[in-house]
Amino acid sequence: MWKINRRKGQSLVEVVFAISILVPTFLLLGDLYLVLVGTRENEDVCRSAARAAAAGAPEEASRIAASMVDFSNSHNPGSIISNFKLAAPVSVKLEKTEQAATPTQDFPADKDELAPIRGTVDVTTEVEIRTFLLHYFYGGKQPFTFKSRQTCPLSYTRMLTQADYLK
Repeated sequence: MWKINRRKGQSLVEVVFAISILVPTFLLLGDLYLVLVGTRENEDVCRSAARAAAAGAPEEASRIAASMVDFSNSHNPGSIISNFKLAAPVSVKLEKTEQAATPTQDFPADKDELAPIRGTVDVTTEVEIRTFLLHYFYGGKQPFTFKSRQTCPLSYTRMLTQADYLK
């Protein structure tokens, strides 16, 4: 009888020991997965905001990028990976371009002409990720904050009118 109770106790100790090793291991793996998914989502949000800002008017770039980030937040209501936000002001760098030539036979003065605006748009976003266990290994700071920066070329054109030719 004594040996039977001892075996049951030994099995219980082994199960408790195994669980005490497996649970933190799975929590750490889950945390690492959350960090990978969160940084990838942040890259996607930043890329979308930069592309949208580059497709619009340069003076509207900040508003367009902010609306794309807000859109991403509204479609990602989770509390673990959330709070995408612009980390820095949207930077628009315009290149100096030559004005269109004077009106010719092909483009009479009474017709409008398209003029491309060249330059780049820089967007920086950040995301907060709340982990289960990983933050204890990094000083207990919660949440983790990750930044992403994307640069896209402007793809915007505006109309040149007769007033632009007279400048």
